[in-house]
Amino acid sequence: MVPRKLPILSTIFLSIACGILLNAQISESINFKCHACHAAVEGFKFAYERNVTSEKIIEFAIFICKTFTHHEPLVCQGMTSQFRAQFLYVVEKLIFAPEQLCGMLMNDCGTPHNPFNSNWTIPLTPKPKIEPYIKSDASFAFTKKQGKSTFRVLQLSDLHFDTFYQPGTESKCLDPICCQADSRNMHQKNPKTRKHIIKPAGYWGTIGKCDIPYWTIENMLKHINQTEKVSFEK
Repeated sequence: MVPRKLPILSTIFLSIACGILLNAQISESINFKCHACHAAVEGFKFAYERNVTSEKIIEFAIFICKTFTHHEPLVCQGMTSQFRAQFLYVVEKLIFAPEQLCGMLMNDCGTPHNPFNSNWTIPLTPKPKIEPYIKSDASFAFTKKQGKSTFRVLQLSDLHFDTFYQPGTESKCLDPICCQADSRNMHQKNPKTRKHIIKPAGYWGTIGKCDIPYWTIENMLKHINQTEKVSFEK
């Protein structure tokens, strides 16, 4: 099936949203953002069910993220671009009703749906035939030879450090990564308002949604070099 060319998806959303809001009975009890979220999800489903290109799906997902979540635009852009394949797979498996998705994004806007309660099926490649490296009937006796030194190996894996880490910044923030100059605390919705640090980031690192600063890595490696006798580093 050839993907159809539709207008810019944000235009579709605005058309649907305006129709809902104009026909609604305007009162203080109406949550306009909730209605707009429902319209956006309907627009998303409308586009997806008509086999639009993956680029348009990503474009609309970024629009919904920027409009109806607390994430910064840079975070919305990064989540859908860095994990593009995974995101499209999840979209294919989970096409939410507006009440489910909007209820998950905002309070009092429907019944949220927990995707972890769904049945997930992930196709895996067949297990290859592997010949055992060591035969089951083999036996070994390890003895240390006289005059031979112990071979010491250092292996460091999965090191995460943040070049934008800044001590004293917010470590309990709304974004996926905290402890940066623009990190907002969990109660600060408007980035322009004055910041109040709930939990300041420490100099060497902080337990939470923060990677460690690069100087912690440097200090660790210097300490290892000064105190440990390593035969091999990996």
